[in-house]
Amino acid sequence: MRYRIIDTQYRFVLSFDTATGVYLRSGVIDDNGHDTDVDPFMASFPHLIDVGVMGHCTHGVSGLCLKAGIGCYQSGATIAQPNMSVDDFEWIAHQCRHRTNQLTLGGRGDPDQHEEFEQLLCIARENDLVPNFTTSGYGMTAKIAEICKNYCGAGAVSWYRSEYTHAAIRMLLEAGVKTNVHYVLGNNSIDEAIRRLRDDDFPPGINTVVFLLHKPTGYGTWTPAKADASAAT
Repeated sequence: MRYRIIDTQYRFVLSFDTATGVYLRSGVIDDNGHDTDVDPFMASFPHLIDVGVMGHCTHGVSGLCLKAGIGCYQSGATIAQPNMSVDDFEWIAHQCRHRTNQLTLGGRGDPDQHEEFEQLLCIARENDLVPNFTTSGYGMTAKIAEICKNYCGAGAVSWYRSEYTHAAIRMLLEAGVKTNVHYVLGNNSIDEAIRRLRDDDFPPGINTVVFLLHKPTGYGTWTPAKADASAAT
């Protein structure tokens, strides 16, 4: 389905195809209704929204995140809260209908492990919103992968260097889901990233690799750069 959004505040028109993901946007429209070819400065409503549907993380509690060298920015090993209710998600989706193009499901845990995962995806589609998600792959199954194929625009598997990482990627690809890899860059992982890119050593068939940095919250740590004394004046 293709629909059109008219942003009256910032005076532009966009078109989004929920089946293919094709996104088109006009320039700023002048008083005569003509495209000025000037890019709009911003939109009056986000065109992609990250919805934290998960409140707790089985993968984080397992300790496998830290074992893989990933500092969870949600502190999933120690903080556990209820997952978002279906009613709350439906309220959000209804508010976003024909104002937002895509909802990315996230939060403290793997969205595919939400107790009502399929219903959340269905609600998104009922409101002409394309759902996407990121997962560790820890609890991925062929059945869940098939659900993703029926509803999702794309899925992303975080790079945890484990058998379940490869298994999740494989199941999603076999189900026909456009699959990305999310790779957290740090001093402990950048050399591996360079090597894998150079040697084309990421799983075949994936759509792309998205490189992420540690967030300023959670378990991630950083070492401040040392000042160069020779540059002092």
